[in-house]
Amino acid sequence: MKGNVLVYSTIIKLCTGVFLLLDGCRREEEYRTPRPFEIVGSWTASGPSYESGGLPPTSAQLANFKGLEAGTYTFHADQTYSKRSTDSVVSANTILVKLEKGNYRLSGDTLILTTTNNPRQTPLNTYYNCYLKTGNDDPLSLQTLRIRTTKELLLKSLDEQVQADPLVQQNRAFLNARDMFKINQTLQR
Repeated sequence: MKGNVLVYSTIIKLCTGVFLLLDGCRREEEYRTPRPFEIVGSWTASGPSYESGGLPPTSAQLANFKGLEAGTYTFHADQTYSKRSTDSVVSANTILVKLEKGNYRLSGDTLILTTTNNPRQTPLNTYYNCYLKTGNDDPLSLQTLRIRTTKELLLKSLDEQVQADPLVQQNRAFLNARDMFKINQTLQR
């Protein structure tokens, strides 16, 4: 009798585990690789959130990645984009908006932003994994675009930059000291 109870208990636990695994896969499948025309338009950004393996990063270390944050993204049909910063200052007399402009390219699930808005006027690429979710089949429903850059994508971007820049070297050391690092942002419209 005890053996049967143990067998039934084990079967129930296994079935529950399989159900939870399949349910988690179903939720992940709601996001898909977007088609280029689907990202055209304005998106409001939230986040970012950081994931790091190894020692937790300090706020000073995360400040080196502040340029990746955005308040809004606007992707145009001609493959240009603009990104408004999250730290814009608004006062009674002054509105300061940091605006990055450049070109974008969507290759599979990789979104590549290229800008020359930097002191050297050299092209800088930022790479993101990009996934889209639509609320339902209604084209006017809420759309969510999840963009994520990883340690590997950040190192790829750094490899393309001028290696003499001290900030580049500092970011490289930070990333290489971790087994995993991700920056996630959610965009909605």
